[in-house]
Amino acid sequence: MADQADFLRLFMAHQGEIRTFVRALVSDPNDVDDVCQDIATILWKKFDQYDPSRRFGAWARGVAVHEIDYFRRKSRRRPIPFSIETIEAIRGEFDRREPQPTSRLMQFVEDCLRRLTARARQMFALRYEQGQSVAEIARELSSAEPAIYKALGRYRQQLRECVEQKAAREQEAPG
Repeated sequence: MADQADFLRLFMAHQGEIRTFVRALVSDPNDVDDVCQDIATILWKKFDQYDPSRRFGAWARGVAVHEIDYFRRKSRRRPIPFSIETIEAIRGEFDRREPQPTSRLMQFVEDCLRRLTARARQMFALRYEQGQSVAEIARELSSAEPAIYKALGRYRQQLRECVEQKAAREQEAPG
């Protein structure tokens, strides 16, 4: 269970950066959503391969590069106009700019997770701890898949905003 909680904390702390990276390379917003969902699933499945001595964001973008390249090759109708070399160069720039995560940031994520509604925590647990697909979550919660996608996106946004607010308040506080 610790691995599941560790994954969720790390993923939520870096989800915005991962999405920004994908958005820089994939132009269609619907495709961005699909690619990001696929990346999240792959990261979860491969989390046992993650080396905690490395930055999570850098590792996640490495996985994202492969997923974006796969998407680029299979999507002939909406091709990504970048070569794999260009995608790797963009990844390198993101990696250079990523700060090392701090334990304080992780505390913010934990605090903000506790503040979410029970439904949000349930959906996060189903998706990121149990690794269920959106279709499985929709069946379990008797809801439509698009509603689950929207709810997960909304809950991730709430979590991101909470963490950003906590970080901003800490920077403003006299130290």
